[in-house]
Amino acid sequence: MQNKQKIAIIGGGILGLCTAYYLNKSCGDNCDITLIEKNEKLGGLTLTSRVEGMELERFYHHFFKSDKALQGLLNELGLGSKLRRYPSKMGIYHKNKLIDFSSAVDILKFPNLSFFSRLRLGIGSLFLQKWPSKKSFEGVYAIDWCNKFFGKDITKIFWEPLLKAKFAGDYNKIGMLWLRARLRDRASSRGLPWKDEQLGYIDGSINTLIVKLMERLEKGGVKIVTKADITSYKYKVKKHRMSYQVGGITTKDDYDVIVSTITPKSFTKIFDPPKRYINDLSKIKFLGAICLTLTLKKQFMPYYWLTINDPEKPFLAVIEHTNLIDKALYGYKSVLYLGKYLSPKDELYNLTEDEIVNIAVKFLKEINPDFDNTWIDNASIIKTETAQHILDLNAIPPLPTVGKNGLYYAHFSQIYEHDRGVNYAIAQSLDLSNLIIKNERINNNT
Repeated sequence: MQNKQKIAIIGGGILGLCTAYYLNKSCGDNCDITLIEKNEKLGGLTLTSRVEGMELERFYHHFFKSDKALQGLLNELGLGSKLRRYPSKMGIYHKNKLIDFSSAVDILKFPNLSFFSRLRLGIGSLFLQKWPSKKSFEGVYAIDWCNKFFGKDITKIFWEPLLKAKFAGDYNKIGMLWLRARLRDRASSRGLPWKDEQLGYIDGSINTLIVKLMERLEKGGVKIVTKADITSYKYKVKKHRMSYQVGGITTKDDYDVIVSTITPKSFTKIFDPPKRYINDLSKIKFLGAICLTLTLKKQFMPYYWLTINDPEKPFLAVIEHTNLIDKALYGYKSVLYLGKYLSPKDELYNLTEDEIVNIAVKFLKEINPDFDNTWIDNASIIKTETAQHILDLNAIPPLPTVGKNGLYYAHFSQIYEHDRGVNYAIAQSLDLSNLIIKNERINNNT
């Protein structure tokens, strides 16, 4: 058994932060851990900025009752009471009309469908939410399952636009296990089918969790390095020699273990994994995303979440954060998100902020004719090239063990059949830390 091992964790998003936390918690003085992040702030896709004096996620976030890993970590950190649940109202923008879509009752009232079709939609959705076995959904494309069991009319109105908005041209390659998992997560926050969702949000935003994790890491002796660029890497005789640069100063060190949580492209370029592993990573496709955040002088709509039921529209969802969380926290301004998954090569992705805002104003006026740009106090846009992973139906995500002793790779694309998300990143980090402790034979304090 080795007494002490030097570990570097690359990437300071939730996955990297929590991996550092769980490793430090388990092995304590038996590990010398350094967390390295290229940006100035930690958080990755959960990064926040200040809006009217309050921290706010740059990409919208909420949590389901099924998010047990998140709840467990918050309780462990003494933050359990910070996660509160709020009633949410959902809608669909369908054929240029706003339609309530929060509960089973709303489904039964949905226009442009026969009563039988509405009933079929409700029963089919309930079946997906409650049926415990996954076996009947394995090896089946979501679009094929929906056409067969919901019917082509329902699928054309509901499921096909959802899949297209989420996965663009690869919508017909998505497994039914993904759609089932998505519906089960949402249903966990509803309880009874005729009830509205109760969605969770952390007081002070996800930044509350990030700050507490940083405090615990610093108290545990973990070194946190930000604004760092990795400049060289070499693997030799079970040692990983790596250099990183901060403000022109280069640090070079040898590590027993390196855990990378960065994008597959960056990981492959820096750490030169075996060709087999590179090939596995190359099978994962990604869509980018843009998220426009507007602070408004007025409330825009009656819903927290509005699904845009037309993939040809410029955005797939409009989320009015202050219809879930008290707008008094944001200076009595309304906070509105507009989100879209798309290729980084897409024209919309490459427009300027002003151009995107102009498109958004025109689109929002279509939804609410009273809206105009005088409502807008502030606008900001965030983009990422790797927001949504796409795995072929029968693809197996690559394991965290890369093929070099002591080198591990972790990324949200490995969380099948779920989407990336804070809860799953926390669960993944706990599993990963346990695997590292076992494989590297690190003395465990617990």
